Amino acid sequence: MQGRSRFTKVEYGVGLLAVTLLGTVACDRISERSQITKGISNCRQILVALRIYASDHNGKYPDAHINGTKTANAAFRQLFEEQILDNEAIFGCPPSPFEPDGKIEDAYIGPQSTKYGKAVQAGENHWAMTAGLNDSSAGAIPVVYENPVNATWPPKWNADVEEKPVRGRTWKNNTVIIGTNDTAVASQPMAAKSGAAVGLKPDASSGKDAFEAAINPTTFPKGEVLDVE
Repeated sequence: MQGRSRFTKVEYGVGLLAVTLLGTVACDRISERSQITKGISNCRQILVALRIYASDHNGKYPDAHINGTKTANAAFRQLFEEQILDNEAIFGCPPSPFEPDGKIEDAYIGPQSTKYGKAVQAGENHWAMTAGLNDSSAGAIPVVYENPVNATWPPKWNADVEEKPVRGRTWKNNTVIIGTNDTAVASQPMAAKSGAAVGLKPDASSGKDAFEAAINPTTFPKGEVLDVE
């Protein structure tokens, strides 16, 4: 009668380590997908809120009604002033150095302040925005997108800091989340897997990325990024 083969302690240890590593990788992938899904949902909700605002303001988005320095934070704050939003959680996106604290109302209302002056303050908004658009602008133009490391047009992101809570980071799958004027939202691929200032992957036929392709001499001659504070 042949004896049964038995695993040694070393073999058990190697097997257990392999299972643990596989489990860790699987959990990491699930976590990343979950975070991207949450980011996409947040971006889409911001786009919908902008559309609601535009429906009450002759099609214009809130940056058209800002006096002084225009930033994405200032534009999004108008959504609270118009009582379209009452919660700033959608302006986050893990992992990010910009996190909403949940406080939106200012206790002091003076001549230069607003009721919702604490909404999306500096350090509380993850999303950049394109200036000068309206709800009739071309649907493919990027409107809301993850904060870039380079906020000039076309914007750039830091592919060397994947999924780290730093400005301009990308995802591990080498993408960033982009929301366009037709309210479509997707994680779009980068032009390169590494680099401190990388743009989106260009379209094969035009050789232009989504931002470059948006430029139109008649309807949208110059792109401007409203940066995060």
